Amino acid sequence: MFTKKLIRVALAVSIAEGWKPRDTRVGDVNPSASYKNHNPGNLRVSEYEISNFNGFSIFDNDITGFYALVRQLELAARGEGDLYPAGITVELMFAIYTGLEIGSNELDDYLDIISSVGGVQKTSPASKILE
Repeated sequence: MFTKKLIRVALAVSIAEGWKPRDTRVGDVNPSASYKNHNPGNLRVSEYEISNFNGFSIFDNDITGFYALVRQLELAARGEGDLYPAGITVELMFAIYTGLEIGSNELDDYLDIISSVGGVQKTSPASKILE
């Protein structure tokens, strides 16, 4: 079941991944690649993708892409699949998800967004996302 916190964490991921339309106010004339691909989580592979380009999933629309992201986060938080062991912390879950090194400034910045928007701390068990 998708909880409010899980949806908030997915929104936080989309922000951290740079999913945004173009912003002409700041001179940005092109939407981000994840936005054009309807892929707010920058997922590399998904059973819901219609195509894959340069190693990233392309979805039919934003709703499908967001659903795929939420489903991926749910499976990761449950410890299901080969990549995410059960009982890991939010920090380790997103280190695996992003490929960033624990302790790096990039991962800390990413986790700050997850914490402030998603409402979960990096030291929390990943399963907290499902509450």
